[in-house]
Amino acid sequence: MKGLGDRESGEQEVRRDLLEKVKAGELSPVRADEKARQSSLGSLSNIIPPEEQWPTGRSHWSLTMVLAWIAWRSYSEVREWDGGYLAQCRRWAPRPPNPPSSSGHGLCRRRPPNFQQFGKWGHRRFGPWQAGSDGRPLGGLAREPECALGDLWAASVAGEVVAVGIPKEGGRRVQIPAHEWLDLEVSVDAAGLEVFSLGQEPSVAVYADVLWPRPAIVARWPGHPFSDLDERGDIRSSPVGAADFDALYEWTDASVMASQPPADSVRRRAWTNADLKALTTENQSRLDRGLTPFTIRETEQWAKAKGVSRDGARCLRRNLPDHLKLKNGAPGRR
Repeated sequence: MKGLGDRESGEQEVRRDLLEKVKAGELSPVRADEKARQSSLGSLSNIIPPEEQWPTGRSHWSLTMVLAWIAWRSYSEVREWDGGYLAQCRRWAPRPPNPPSSSGHGLCRRRPPNFQQFGKWGHRRFGPWQAGSDGRPLGGLAREPECALGDLWAASVAGEVVAVGIPKEGGRRVQIPAHEWLDLEVSVDAAGLEVFSLGQEPSVAVYADVLWPRPAIVARWPGHPFSDLDERGDIRSSPVGAADFDALYEWTDASVMASQPPADSVRRRAWTNADLKALTTENQSRLDRGLTPFTIRETEQWAKAKGVSRDGARCLRRNLPDHLKLKNGAPGRR
């Protein structure tokens, strides 16, 4: 009987073989996805449906998501700057001819986003968009990308929006005082990750994983009439551009897919006491920051990110202390 390691190795070999055939032009991307599904591996490409990961389902947004909102006022475009969403998505794109006569394709995904990327490419629409009767996109740039960061900093200094972050010492998230934004700067380290530090000590990180509350951001920068479009109408997709491909995209291979299986092939697990402790801590932390505990939907999303099944998420919620349960916006209700 084959062990788990042998099975994973075999699945990776099947993926590698399919990818090589598509790269060589011997197999179409559509057919490769079909064959992968027939082998119970799930589709090789993976584009998550909008309703499964829409920005309004997130209580807090990352820096690039906030910048995308200030510039575009479009939830569709905000999602295209969500690092968690981008890490799960893979799409087919033509590979450079090698040999020159080859017409193969490969799987690619966006590189982890950061504010420097947004400053350079934020003027370009990445996500699907809904078209008007003339075929043009509904809604456009509301603010130049290079100005969005300054707008956010000014609002943070004025206390109009309050961010939370993990202190350099670690531990629970804390609210970042408005006056600290006078000296806080953001940079990108060698790994492409954002680092928040003091201007006097640029090499010393002060906060990590800084997030802004979505409701406050949307209230400070109201959306246009087309902000709430949910992409289920007459949508058009932006193509992968050849000129900026190397800077924004990276090719994925069989080993990457083995470590991050597509959403339709993930085997969800049962919940554990460690999960319950982590969820309790997260909800208590939210209460301490003046926020509400997770709703049922948010609990399921939190559990899904941890690999826990939907049933497991419901069991976790049932086992929470009563004051940490929330339903339909009413604290304390089960």
